[in-house]
Amino acid sequence: LEKEGYKVIHVDNGNRAIELIQEKRDQIDLILMDIDLGPGIDGTQTAKEILKEHDIPIVFLSARVEKEVVQKTEKITSYGYVVKNSGIIVIDASIKMAFKLYEANKKTERQRERLSTILHSIGDAVMATDTNGNIVQMNPVAESLTGWKFSEANGMPLHEVFQIVNASTREKIISPVELVLASGKIVGLANDTALVSKNGHEYKISDSGSPIKDSDGTITGVVLVFKDITKEYEIQ
Repeated sequence: LEKEGYKVIHVDNGNRAIELIQEKRDQIDLILMDIDLGPGIDGTQTAKEILKEHDIPIVFLSARVEKEVVQKTEKITSYGYVVKNSGIIVIDASIKMAFKLYEANKKTERQRERLSTILHSIGDAVMATDTNGNIVQMNPVAESLTGWKFSEANGMPLHEVFQIVNASTREKIISPVELVLASGKIVGLANDTALVSKNGHEYKISDSGSPIKDSDGTITGVVLVFKDITKEYEIQ
């Protein structure tokens, strides 16, 4: 590895590995972790302990090829599993691949954080569902109007949280999500729509539902944007 240009720090047991990460975290970009470390904790447990406090790619390096061993490491981290004696070319390629995957994961995480910040900054209420109509995202305004915290509503059918009725007739209104999924088009609500919150409070709302599509144009969910127009409604 050093001949390939890497700087290598080596320790021979799990406890020392954990101590080393604490001491020299800023010097370590990746860990090659053996599974059988002799006396003391094994490589999988060592990896778990390190990942509790440090976000660092770990590639397992082992002579073990049993299916259950490989699957156990996949549940801990998925940056790679190299069988010993595969040769420097395979190890080098695995390390470079792990770095690329790590950077891709960090980029996705940054994008997710940016989208979350934007979502929480929007003045209107925003809710998103999957193709089954189950809630996958809500912003604070939506939490306030529906009376549901996202932690409670996550995964629930939208119609159980977003309960809307005709303000005059009191008849339930079909969820716009169902209409969007059926038509694949943007759908708006009628003007006389009221949202009944979890605590029974009612808000006159205006809203629209739009399909969420992937790069292939396949609908992967629906985003619902609505706002409280109770005061405007009363003025009218």
